[in-house]
Amino acid sequence: MQLSWRLFPGRIRELTGIKLPRMYPVLRRLQKEECLETYDMAIDGRNRRYYKITENGRAQLNLYKSEWSIYSRRISEILGEV
Repeated sequence: MQLSWRLFPGRIRELTGIKLPRMYPVLRRLQKEECLETYDMAIDGRNRRYYKITENGRAQLNLYKSEWSIYSRRISEILGEV
């Protein structure tokens, strides 16, 4: 999976309320943890940075999804009891 964050700034802000410049420290941390790989590509004479999820990143993502599912279900149960 390949992502170019230049394609998504409005969507990221819409979904998370986070402005794109605040995402860069997170992306750097994920890269340092070997969850993402980056590469640059020249498009229309300008360099673009792309991010690719690694196998380690995919495993971490699956773990987070599993944890979120459990957490979400428990919160729903609590709210259902109210």
